[in-house]
Amino acid sequence: MLDKVKVHCDECNENFEFYFGLAQELEKIGWFLNNIVKTQKNLLDFNVYWNEFGSQTQHLNKIFGTNVDLKQEYDQIMNFFSDEEKQLLVLNPLIGFDLSIYPVVLESQINQAKKELLHLPIVELNFIGKKKYSRSYPGVLYIHFNEEHTLFTCPNHLKLIAKRIDE
Repeated sequence: MLDKVKVHCDECNENFEFYFGLAQELEKIGWFLNNIVKTQKNLLDFNVYWNEFGSQTQHLNKIFGTNVDLKQEYDQIMNFFSDEEKQLLVLNPLIGFDLSIYPVVLESQINQAKKELLHLPIVELNFIGKKKYSRSYPGVLYIHFNEEHTLFTCPNHLKLIAKRIDE
């Protein structure tokens, strides 16, 4: 589920919307990773993926009159993962994961008065016998918040001064 938090910065008199959690765009990725955890199969191999979901997809297409293209779905999922993440998923048994969206600003905009707010996918993968993998983004500054979730980083000032006004 995606949570929207609205904040206001008195210093720049601007409102911002921050999104946290599982965005709809990540649900397909979550489904894919859940299936890897459940089956412990190399679903990154299209032949394995097809053998696992091909007949089921064709059956559902027939019942619901849909036209889900399994190859297109597979390609979209593969495009989400980096080469490093794909290699980890192929070589190590996945036992859990976390997916979410998190707000950031670009470090390259640090000297600009107004900075562009982005929401990037955060991926954590837990493997048997390995420490947790976390996707990192060089050159981004993460939006922070206090323990009570009442103050957030203003994207323009990069200080914890934006007050929550709505959720």
